[in-house]
Parts: sequence; C-alpha cells; structure tokens
Amino acid sequence: MESSHSSRREWLSSLGVIGVGFLAGCSSDDSEPSDSNDSVSDGGTTPRTTPDNQQSTETKQSKGYTEQLIFQLESGESDLGNPIVANNSIYFGNRIVRAVDNSGNKKWEFDTGDRVSSIPGVRNGTVYVGSWNRQFYALDASDGSEKWTFSAQGTIGQRGPTPVTDESVYFAAGYRVYALDAVDGKEQWFFEMDSGTHAAPAVTDDTVIAGDSQRLYALNRADGNEVWRANMGQHGLNNAPPVANNGTVLVPTGHNDTYNGKLFAFDIGTGEQQWTFQTEGLYLGVLATHDGTVYLAESNDNLYALDAETGEVQWKYNIGDRVHSPVVANDTVYVGGSQTVYAVSASDGEEKWTFETSSTPSIATGNNKIYASTNSKIYEINTE
Repeated sequence: MESSHSSRREWLSSLGVIGVGFLAGCSSDDSEPSDSNDSVSDGGTTPRTTPDNQQSTETKQSKGYTEQLIFQLESGESDLGNPIVANNSIYFGNRIVRAVDNSGNKKWEFDTGDRVSSIPGVRNGTVYVGSWNRQFYALDASDGSEKWTFSAQGTIGQRGPTPVTDESVYFAAGYRVYALDAVDGKEQWFFEMDSGTHAAPAVTDDTVIAGDSQRLYALNRADGNEVWRANMGQHGLNNAPPVANNGTVLVPTGHNDTYNGKLFAFDIGTGEQQWTFQTEGLYLGVLATHDGTVYLAESNDNLYALDAETGEVQWKYNIGDRVHSPVVANDTVYVGGSQTVYAVSASDGEEKWTFETSSTPSIATGNNKIYASTNSKIYEINTE
C-alpha cells in the first residue's frame, strides 16, 4: 500500500439444500443528489414529451402494475446506463451522464468522454462517476457542472454502485482502489492489488472491501492499510461487486477457467470464511440483500434466495431468461431479463407479473416507484 498516490419455479427449501457476483440500479436516500427509431441532433439529446391526449398509448394497465414511458432519447446513443434515484431525480449514464426529474424532464447532461460502467454515487448535492478514460468526476447534482476531476492510474471500468460518504468517495481503477476527499477530490490514499478488477469496492463504517482475480482485501477505511486478505483460489471477482451485509461480506465470483459461479461469505472483521454457495453459471450484476436474505441471479436463467447467515437455499426460480441485478422493494424482487422486467415474490419466488421491454432493462427503486432503464427509454412502473 502506498499512502499518497413464467417458466418453472423450483422450490428447494424442503430438500434442505445447503450452499457449501451495469447499476443495474439502486436508490439513494441521501441529500441531493442501466429501442426505438432514434434521430441524431447537433444540439445533444432532449427528452421526448408525449401530448396529454396521447398518453393512453404510452401507459399500459396490467395485472398488478401500471407503466408509463417518461423519458426517451432522440439521439443515436444506444444505452442509457444504470440508474440511481435520489431526491426526486433519476441519474444515469453511459458516457453521457444525465439527470431527469420524476416526470422525465431533462435537468442536465454531462459528457465524460468515454464509457461509464458503474452506477453513479449521489450525496450532499454531488454526483460522482468514473469513466473509462481514467477520469473520475464530481458533478453538481442541480445543474451538472463539474466540481472537480481526478486522474486515476488505470481504467475506471468498475461495475456496481459508487460508494460515497460525507468525507470520502471510493472506486477501483485497474490494480488500485482509491479513496478521494468527497469535497475537493484530493487523494486520501490508494491500495495496490495483485491484479486488476472490474468490481466496485464495498464500504462499511470501518472497512473497505475490494477484490481482484483471486483475492479479497479488507482495508482500513481511514488510511487504506490492509487488515486482512483471503485467497479464493481459482475464483475471482469479475463484474459483480462485493456486498457488505450485517458483519458479513458477500463475494460473487467466477472460476477463472470454467467460469462457474461461487458465492463466498466472509466475516468482515476477521476474514474467516463462513460459507460458500456454488452454481453452474456466472453471477450477473449486483446482489441484493433484504431482511436476512440474499437474492442473486446467474447466467443459467436462475434467480436464488439464500439465507444470509448460512447460505441455505430458501427458493430457486428458473425464469427461462438471462436475468441480472435483482432489486428488492415492497416484498417483491424485481429483476431484468433480456427484454423483460420480472416481479417475483420475495418470500417464495412465485412470479407476480412481467413487463416486456424492447431491450435488457436495468432497474432502480425510489419515490415508492420502480424505474426500468432500457437502451433508450426509462419507464416508471407503479405497483399500488
């Protein structure tokens, strides 16, 4: 460390099966703050508004939900990126970072100059996002103006949420994990891993958790010094980030040769391995945790619910679609498939409803609503 620089659902709990990995989206409760025939305009992109007398063509009533198209690109850009909802706004980006209000009206946009893989972080009136051009940006959440920029020593290709506290913002770039001052962007510390990573770090009150192709590192949040490391053999973090949950860090990995998925659970304080869970496919997107349960999606079309303390399978649902990045709200698991949003009961895995989209949706929750971001559209989904 250097200090400066509906298919079939398979119920398994009765069998006693024990288990021996963008934005994807998420929501933020902090202060301010992943299809169609598009056209190119020299003036950038603007939201397309639908006249009141045409809204019935954009709103669909279906069992269990209503949906409405609230934003659509008018440019040739093909991916809006992974959304995050904060303070009555939605932030998202894939090269161009945008902010829209709850009604889909564009507030601002900012061109980072290269691809954006992660979910932006939002806190205290600032949006934080890194780009593949090795630049990490802090933007004013109200108007998108640049507050500061930091140049990293590696590509910022991380997947997952961007962790930020009142004091610091954290991200991975190449072989390094960085901590920057959240206000002025000055480097607080960095840690050099043994190999590169595409997974964003996880942050707790005292610890930063990061991983590379074979190892997991626990770092002191204050100074970046290594607290412990765990060797995961031929399994490493690919695109899915670690997730901290009640004193445990959950690490979705893929085998470096076979690419089979394996979920590790380690004690955050000691690094002791608590349990593992093996699947045939890779973990896709970000894990979700809620009320003592871990929800994960893998590439063999399966959605799992595991006991967070033991790794025991509570239920497994074979959706018949390649799903990713589950999100939990209102006792429901929402997950995006190839061209579908699935709503599944969090308690037993029963499918509640589906909503078809024109491309793979990324899902975020906020303002008591569900938002699905596709290649060029954002839908608002109401379940009340």
